[in-house]
Amino acid sequence: MAFVAPSPSTQSLLRASLSSHEPKAQWTSSVNPSDQFSFASTAVASFQRPSSAKSLSAESKRCKSVVPLAAKVASPDVDNNVVGEDYEKLAKELENASPLQIMKKALDQFGNDIAIAFSGAEDVALIEYAKLTGRPFRVFSLDTGRLNPETYQFFDTVEKHYGIHIEYMFPDAVEVQALVRGKGLFSFYEDGHQECCRVRKVRPLRRALKGLRAWITGQRKDQSPGTRAEIPVVQVDPSFEGIDGGIGSLVKWNPVANVEGHDIWNFLQVMNVPVNPLHSQGYISIGCEPCTRPVLPGQHEREGRWWWEDAKAKECGLHNGNIKEKEALHLNGNGNGISTTNGSANVPDIFNSKNLVSLSRTGIENLARLENRSEPWLVVLYAPWCRFCQAMEGSYVELAENLAGTGVKVGKFRADGEQKKYAQQELKLGSFPTILFFPKHSSKPVKYPSEKRDVASLLAFVNALRLFLLMSLIISFLFSPSNLLGFTVTEARVVPAMYVFGDSLVDVGNNNYLQFSFAKANFPHNGLDFPTKQPTGRFCNGKNAADLLAEKMGLPTIPPYLSMASKLNKSYNLFLNGVNFASGAAKIFKEDQQYPQSISLGEQVDYYLSVKEGLGQQIGTFKTQKHLSKSLFTIIIGSNDIYTYFDSSTSNRSTPQQYVNSLVLTLKQQVKRLYDYGARKFVIVGIALIGCTPSERNERSDQECKADVNQLSAKYNQVLISMLKNLKSELKGINYSYFDGYSVMHNFIQNPTAYGFAEVKAACCGLGKLNADAPCLPFATYCSNRSNHLFWDRTHPTEAAHRIFVDYMLSGPLQYTFPINVKKLVSI
Repeated sequence: MAFVAPSPSTQSLLRASLSSHEPKAQWTSSVNPSDQFSFASTAVASFQRPSSAKSLSAESKRCKSVVPLAAKVASPDVDNNVVGEDYEKLAKELENASPLQIMKKALDQFGNDIAIAFSGAEDVALIEYAKLTGRPFRVFSLDTGRLNPETYQFFDTVEKHYGIHIEYMFPDAVEVQALVRGKGLFSFYEDGHQECCRVRKVRPLRRALKGLRAWITGQRKDQSPGTRAEIPVVQVDPSFEGIDGGIGSLVKWNPVANVEGHDIWNFLQVMNVPVNPLHSQGYISIGCEPCTRPVLPGQHEREGRWWWEDAKAKECGLHNGNIKEKEALHLNGNGNGISTTNGSANVPDIFNSKNLVSLSRTGIENLARLENRSEPWLVVLYAPWCRFCQAMEGSYVELAENLAGTGVKVGKFRADGEQKKYAQQELKLGSFPTILFFPKHSSKPVKYPSEKRDVASLLAFVNALRLFLLMSLIISFLFSPSNLLGFTVTEARVVPAMYVFGDSLVDVGNNNYLQFSFAKANFPHNGLDFPTKQPTGRFCNGKNAADLLAEKMGLPTIPPYLSMASKLNKSYNLFLNGVNFASGAAKIFKEDQQYPQSISLGEQVDYYLSVKEGLGQQIGTFKTQKHLSKSLFTIIIGSNDIYTYFDSSTSNRSTPQQYVNSLVLTLKQQVKRLYDYGARKFVIVGIALIGCTPSERNERSDQECKADVNQLSAKYNQVLISMLKNLKSELKGINYSYFDGYSVMHNFIQNPTAYGFAEVKAACCGLGKLNADAPCLPFATYCSNRSNHLFWDRTHPTEAAHRIFVDYMLSGPLQYTFPINVKKLVSI
């Protein structure tokens, strides 16, 4: 895993531990005999300072089994018996405390009667925090019998890394047998996951907690906006009971409740904590294998769980206390959030704004019936008593304000009570809130698929559909020109322009104009799948990342700079949509060449400066600055510099670290030049796993990846990330999205079928071993199915791979886009 330097928020997570000057400690563990009935091993991880000779013994603290043979079912009429502490008051006192401080408080207060609940995901951070406190701690986990093999392997890794034994809890074999024999192995796909979770998770958890007075969870507020938005850092557990029995006998600690997901990942990377390998395959929230899948770009992390059920309160039952009692009355047996009553007449209405249209039953019927609307509509189906609807009120009202005057109407329709049946049958209401987009020229509404209901996500949804509508209208123009009246390309734009800098990964034809360059792709079979079916100078079978990102931004194809250089004296307006300066074989370092083979990054920036000055003369300085400040500046370069280190005497003159430090410093200078000349929004892509290209594999007898090339690439990415963080504090108003192409390409190679690839080693076009003995020249052979190949030629991805890269750049999760993805960047 690549090192990521800590952000300010990450530093606050570490502050308490980093301020300690205590000597390094040893870790030991003591193990009791396992209890044969519950199958739970009993272990305590002990922190022993060098000055202390005695290690903690689990046996002296508790009996052989951490859980009783049976646990009582919690009864609601049992009095609260947690004494000696006002936990609501304590939660307020600890609201701004670091996770480390909260963890220390919990372990100090409960000692051996508290344990960490570990799921095998990023909640491994809890174990690291516990270790940092220097206190003894216990860890337990629920083995449902349906976990991924990677998760079981990860449990073993964690035990070895920390020198502990995890206390595993198992479901009752008789109950599991009855469920499977009665309903089959996959009944949850038909009647919901609650029953299976109750048998495999909730009841084993009850037994585990009956042996404790407190437990520690990895819940975060940002994990599930519907159910976890208000969790405190400590609370009396509202659902389970502890060793003394009765509701109120158990305390629940949530040390990372106020920590955002990206800060958890920064912490794990900084502390070099092992993580579940499923994370690198796109899994964020990890549970049982049949109920968990990778999260796609643009999806919230909980959407990888129970995806066949609608966006709702996605809890398995372990944290049902997050759903308040009044709200639970509105949930049916499957927890889908559909009202079973007419709601409360005393609950005040929500989504009140002058920019929001309140639709009656007749109004929504007419809207749904129209084939051609005068403008598109976004409508929320809601119930005012629904807590999830209340939680999104602010963002929806703000969205309505942002869309005012843009040609998109924003409305609301109260769909509970007497309107519920109609909404279910005609509007596909599944849960509250349901958000529908009614396109301008289509009667069928599009349902918003995500649980993430912040302004940026909703706005991206609207913009994406408007862009899709534009493309549909262009196609329909062949048959009905009148459909285009009053509709312009700029309606679908996300940014005014995009300026691209880089190498052959994003070159769209600049090298065609370099007389002496051998780094050209203006011959077959390049361009085989491009719209014109002709070679264009792109090192690809079709479109590359520059083309595809421009499409996502609602922009026309960005032209190569050198194709327009002769037109500069006529009109700089040609560059208002952006321009591509990228050049095949380009490097960050400039090389002295009598016959230039490429355009170095510095020279590309020089070209941009001339364009900027020309725009200022033509449209004025103020308009130019405003235009550039909203435009995207995309930089994809560095691979050729890495190759150069191994192909020349450079490695004899500098160490790998010195080389990448110098490389990143040079890049920083060029970024600052762009900033000085108006650039404010940057998309910067790290170097991918270039030691695994067909050309590199072909140089090894075993055709495996070149580790030294990949290691230098990773080292460069580490320094680059650190530089970008520092640049953010140095340059006022600069914003950026860093894309981790290294990790995404690693995912392609490790799990190709998940991304639609059948071949990740050999090139599609070429000759010889791995089709990498020769470039993709006219006499080379090429594969028939380019979409299932990762590589087009010896070193460049196919259009299919470029598309996935761009999808992750645009909407990817925090593991791959830092500190924000492109979608959020353009909304700033």
